[in-house]
Amino acid sequence: NHHHLRTQSRRRDGLIRYDPGLHKAYAADYSALIRRVVVNDGTPIFNGGTVAAGSPPELPYQNNALRFEFAAPSFDDESANRFQHKLDGLDAGWSGWTKESNRDVTNLGFGSYTFRVRARNLYGQVSREAAYAFTVLPPWYMTWWAVGLYGGLLVAGVFVVDRVQRRRVIGKERETSRLREAQLRAESAETLARAERERMTNVELLSDIGKEITASLDFDTIFFRLYE
Repeated sequence: NHHHLRTQSRRRDGLIRYDPGLHKAYAADYSALIRRVVVNDGTPIFNGGTVAAGSPPELPYQNNALRFEFAAPSFDDESANRFQHKLDGLDAGWSGWTKESNRDVTNLGFGSYTFRVRARNLYGQVSREAAYAFTVLPPWYMTWWAVGLYGGLLVAGVFVVDRVQRRRVIGKERETSRLREAQLRAESAETLARAERERMTNVELLSDIGKEITASLDFDTIFFRLYE
């Protein structure tokens, strides 16, 4: 057959056949594949196939460490396949090309992420990217009900501090009032004592004057003493 020239030769490692009628599509389009996604406790949450449309899976915060395993459907020297990947929500851009077909991520914060991977085969043909979206839920102490509880505790704390502060102020005012009353009582007692001393002094003076008057009946002496 002139259209299909076949040549065969035997080598030590087997039989080789050359067929010029067969053509290799070196630039054939293909897509990278995400084979598996595993959380940190070893539980797989994705086992390949087509990613279901709709809401991305939601992972508890304790499962915030994952392993992504991927591949390229290019079987001409699979060891020559290379991969690039990035995690939207964490990475600023694509990683460098690597022969490693998996990636581990740990300690992800809560939020939404999309893992993307693309391949490059032996012929330098870059694949379409594969993507896997997921969400890491916030820890219990960051949920809306926990935040509401914090708000309630804050309001209660402010109320308690206000009451305690009011009691302290009232207590200080009462103590100041008691001290002032004691001071006024002391001043009043001192005033009364001073007045009593002055009264006794006057009584003694009048007594002395009376004694001097009654001791003499001389008019000039009596008048002088009274004037004095």
